[in-house]
Amino acid sequence: MCKMDTPYYLFDTNTVKQNHDILKNHLAVDKLFYALKPNSEDRILSVLNANGANFEIASTGELEKLKKLNVEPERIICSLPIKSEKMIESMYNYGIHYFVFDTELEYFKLRQMACDAKLMLRIDITDIAENTIEFGMTYERFIDALKKGTLESEHIDGITFYISKNKNIDKTIRVLEYSEHFLKLLNKKAILNIGGNYRLPNEISLDFYGILNRKLSSLKEKYECILFAEPGRSIVKSAGKLITSVIGVKRDKKYVYIDAGMPTGISYCPNEIINLTGREVTEPIEYSFFDITCSHRLLFKTWLPFDININDHLEFRNFGSYSICKSSNFHGWETPTCYYI
Repeated sequence: MCKMDTPYYLFDTNTVKQNHDILKNHLAVDKLFYALKPNSEDRILSVLNANGANFEIASTGELEKLKKLNVEPERIICSLPIKSEKMIESMYNYGIHYFVFDTELEYFKLRQMACDAKLMLRIDITDIAENTIEFGMTYERFIDALKKGTLESEHIDGITFYISKNKNIDKTIRVLEYSEHFLKLLNKKAILNIGGNYRLPNEISLDFYGILNRKLSSLKEKYECILFAEPGRSIVKSAGKLITSVIGVKRDKKYVYIDAGMPTGISYCPNEIINLTGREVTEPIEYSFFDITCSHRLLFKTWLPFDININDHLEFRNFGSYSICKSSNFHGWETPTCYYI
């Protein structure tokens, strides 16, 4: 373990590159875009940029980060369905020409402000994929908008969707089959952007990518699709860990207080915790984890196979996504330091 003041994040840049390459090799798409939302640390973006990555953004702040790296606009898409006029203007002026919309109003805004941009319609898949963010247009509404002339198929260049927790190949195939209805109506060589939290091959069944790629190949052959994908979490999650110290214990040592917490980005229970002092117990113990903000909110509960005492150092593994990006200045806490190997 590095002897540094806790809490701090440790990122393995080789793992970031390897995960990016693995997904490029396993997803049979024309372009892979790293979604910045899970982790937009400058060093992570620099590593991916040097590795030839494309990027998906959803804010002007993310765009500014990519500008500093001189990322060409041709390698950037914006998949946020609802955008302010100021956001559209700044992105379009930089040269970004790929935008997503999911309403007639957003379509009209883009046609006015980014007239020659490529527009992708986000489709509503909530009836097929549970726990999916409720953006998107239904097929029935799409047909109605085309009939009314509030949408024009000649100015729609593709469709997109996002599947949360994407490890069920049957669900993914059903969504792709549903997307065919839209592709038929567009009747052109359109973009099919398969957004979603695509897992690494070692995290899912061995045939997931085989089945998925066969379906994508058939769609590409049938509709001459241009295939995009936007993984984010899977590229950075296993590359990061958080190191924290135990600063207090209560209630027969089952309440554990650590020097990291909500302000340092703990928004979910890590799927692996290591006690770097290594005191194992014969029976797992259920611990309740807290930080020391005045809110005294439970961070998470979990069963662990070791004893925990004051001054122990704990390592939260697979913590590289949706962690450091959620840190804040709440209670005057500073953003934790990030180190890289």
